[in-house]
Amino acid sequence: MDNVVKARNAVYANSYDELMKMFYDEKKKKFYSPLIIAKNLIRTVFVAPPGKRFNVCDLNAIETRVAAWFAQCESLLQVFKEGKDPYIAFAVKMYAIPYEKIYYDLKKNLDKVARAAAN
Repeated sequence: MDNVVKARNAVYANSYDELMKMFYDEKKKKFYSPLIIAKNLIRTVFVAPPGKRFNVCDLNAIETRVAAWFAQCESLLQVFKEGKDPYIAFAVKMYAIPYEKIYYDLKKNLDKVARAAAN
């Protein structure tokens, strides 16, 4: 959280050079993704007032939904209309494996992980 506070302060001060220095990985000789930095800064803006609770929700595949709508990609829009997972639908096209098989295998593995975590 300290890094987020430092990054936020650099943004408030219009010190983008300082911000870039903060997010440079010396070992890998590369910058962290600006999108990850922005996402983390934006998320910390929302704070519930004292005595109140802030509820967070996840809009399932919202970026993919918006991109499909914006690009007018009827095949992907159909996936959402059918209530299917767009990533599984992509795997179906990529590997030519039936949707139900991928879905079942994925669910079976997730159930195993959930049971193991509960023990």
